[in-house]
Amino acid sequence: MYSSVSYKNYTRGIPLTTSSPKNNHSLDISTLEGWLWEAACKIRGEIDAPKYKDYILPLIFLKRLSDVFDDEVNKLEKKYGSKDIVEKILAEDHSLVRFYLPPETRWEDIARKSSGLGEYVTDAMRSIARENPKLQGSCLKEPEKPVQRLR
Repeated sequence: MYSSVSYKNYTRGIPLTTSSPKNNHSLDISTLEGWLWEAACKIRGEIDAPKYKDYILPLIFLKRLSDVFDDEVNKLEKKYGSKDIVEKILAEDHSLVRFYLPPETRWEDIARKSSGLGEYVTDAMRSIARENPKLQGSCLKEPEKPVQRLR
């Protein structure tokens, strides 16, 4: 059986806990950092660690933009009564949200992609930058070369 990890108290400085039928102990920060670093190295592949930020930060930024957009769509859905209506309104008037994300650039669609992910994410970032000129020059810049490991 896999152990479950509780992250809800992490931001308050309370130790993370793991539990399974066989053990019940705290997970210290250095162990968590080690696991995260190891996972990042596996994802990073042949990319130098300092250049890794050029790939991972835009992904985090893209995820955050998508979450904010989804929150705003949910609020508008309560106002207008239907997500379909909100999508039609937003397609015509992007000013109702802080940042407009075309449907194919939203995290939900990106998460479903199983091949050609590096190119797909780059295209999504370009599309978001075109739709939101105020974001140009932010994390939505293209990496120097495509990420091979993401495909």
